[in-house]
Amino acid sequence: MKKEDKETALDVFDFRWPIAAEYEVYKEKPKAKVKRGPKILERRGWYIRPKPGPVIYHRPLNNSPALFKQFAETPKTPEGVQEFASRYGMLDVGYKKDGAISLLIWYEQIDAMREAIAQIESGAWLPEGYEAVATKFVDLVLVNEVGRRRPTLKYRPKTLIAALRVQFALWVSLPEGVKLGQCVWDGEWFMRGPGFHRSDAAYCSPKCQKAHQYAKKKETMPRRKKKTRIRSDKEGK
Repeated sequence: MKKEDKETALDVFDFRWPIAAEYEVYKEKPKAKVKRGPKILERRGWYIRPKPGPVIYHRPLNNSPALFKQFAETPKTPEGVQEFASRYGMLDVGYKKDGAISLLIWYEQIDAMREAIAQIESGAWLPEGYEAVATKFVDLVLVNEVGRRRPTLKYRPKTLIAALRVQFALWVSLPEGVKLGQCVWDGEWFMRGPGFHRSDAAYCSPKCQKAHQYAKKKETMPRRKKKTRIRSDKEGK
């Protein structure tokens, strides 16, 4: 298999997703109290939303073939969610007018992905609800590509969380020899095994390997001593 085939072995997505310039986590202001029997309920909660500004569309799955694993390892904290959103965007389009999504929804999705991965890695069956990918959130489309005489059939998820689930499903269906590896330089997860990187690969890309080698070389390089210039009596006057 050619090198370029290895890099695109999971290039079955036609998926573009927006990333805002900045995201903020906020706590919803207390609304009017609603009496329900003897209890008084208050609707409060923490949310994350994109700040107004320019939006960039990118293809998060093309450069991250194991983004679902990256998502599963996201810390269930406001800071962890905010960092993931800043790199890959929101899980969905948002359920409020300002595009905000509750952090509780993020935490629930992270837990669900963690459980599903743990089940597969332990050799058990998938947890309930993961046997089938929600097809109403994923379209199959024919895409014209440069260099191909015929269109290619690809997945087009409607949301990022749907894309992560499809990516997870594709990983599950891969041969047993394909394993997940974590790059020693940037921490990104990638595929190792037949059709992908070598089974003992330590880097997700040649770029990371070069960057790590340069950093180690820079640490071992002796520092140059600064030359001290001796001022003459004439210069001091």
